Amino acid sequence: MKNLILSLLFVLVSTITFGQTTQKVMIDGVNINEKQDVEYIELLYFQKFMSFKVRCVVDYGQPLEWTSDTRVQTEDGTVQNFNSVIDGLNYFTKNGWEFVSNYPVTVNGTNVYHYLLKRKK
Repeated sequence: MKNLILSLLFVLVSTITFGQTTQKVMIDGVNINEKQDVEYIELLYFQKFMSFKVRCVVDYGQPLEWTSDTRVQTEDGTVQNFNSVIDGLNYFTKNGWEFVSNYPVTVNGTNVYHYLLKRKK
């Protein structure tokens, strides 16, 4: 009986733990976690106008067209906003990516933060 309870508890904890990660990072309708040839990505964070939130643009080496939308999206296609850069990094860490390096670039007095991530092994 004790072993049965421990087994059920283990299954329950495993389900809860693995259920917290979505394992989907959608960019222009493409789940980049399913693209095996993508090893590195670059995140560019922009401060939203009149807001403390940030918007994240992802470069994974994809070809760009005029209609491309490289912002992080939810599964239904709406743009995913983050409360801060750290909120965005936590999102990517939960979804199988790890931090490599970062650097800021100032364009016309506005900071754009670049983060290089690589796929977790």
